[in-house]
Amino acid sequence: MNKYVTAIAALMLGITVTAADNKEQAEKLTPLTVAVLDFSTTDIKGLNFLAKPDFTPMVRPQEKTAEAGSNYGSDWYMNGVIGAVNAYDNAYVREKSFDWELAQKQFDWARWQQIYEKTVNGEARPVVLAADYFGSYLGAYAGEFNCLDSQVVAAAVQKLVQEPDFPQDFYQKLAKATGLTHLISGTVADMRIKEKSFKGYGVETSTKIYELDVIIKIIDLKTQQNCYGNVYTGVYKEQQPYSAEFVDKNIFQSTLSSALKTAAADFHKQFENKKFEPAKKVEPKPDYLLGDMFMEDPGTLKQ
Repeated sequence: MNKYVTAIAALMLGITVTAADNKEQAEKLTPLTVAVLDFSTTDIKGLNFLAKPDFTPMVRPQEKTAEAGSNYGSDWYMNGVIGAVNAYDNAYVREKSFDWELAQKQFDWARWQQIYEKTVNGEARPVVLAADYFGSYLGAYAGEFNCLDSQVVAAAVQKLVQEPDFPQDFYQKLAKATGLTHLISGTVADMRIKEKSFKGYGVETSTKIYELDVIIKIIDLKTQQNCYGNVYTGVYKEQQPYSAEFVDKNIFQSTLSSALKTAAADFHKQFENKKFEPAKKVEPKPDYLLGDMFMEDPGTLKQ
């Protein structure tokens, strides 16, 4: 009898373990194939949209001092005078127009170059590598995020923008061309600095808190919509007199790296919570099911 009970218990235990394993395998999430686009900043947005030089030739209508009909007078001498006046006037207008256009383009170029120098050599220079940073941090979760090289995406985009129906269903076509499931974009805000000082009892201290916000969004290419986004803040605290042996001289890069590490950890958490899966379509319920008083089809209710 005991052997029979033991055999039944072992069989039931085996069934339970097998069912648990099957459930775990069924709930295992499919890794996302993502590409991290180059991050942007306020200066980069200005570089791209506000101060980019326009080298398109400016078309100006030809201007004349005299009426066109005056060129066909009966006096050949007057016709010659009018032609000379028109020639002088047209040459003057063209010269002034050229000078104005040249000055405008030189101004635009100087402004564009100023923003460019600030972007590549200024404090926010590490943003140029922010996409590589974030892609590497996501690489720690290789079973969840498979990062595709951005150059592959750029090559596919160049082809897709040439299609006659662009940008119709652009994201879905990009997914088909590259195998991507999601795109990740980011924007880095300006550094914020908070300062507080204390003086008293023979002690004088100054504390600075540096904060850097990084805005990250992820787009589901199948639905062509943002499926998640968040703001991550990197913080660095500096106190004078210095209480540490080493002082960080790369505050922007340190706060940026900290924010991106936090973002990658959050993406891992959201992946486990199935946040990146498309939302299921909810069918509207009939009105008679929304109220507590109706528990069955009104057609079956007794009169």
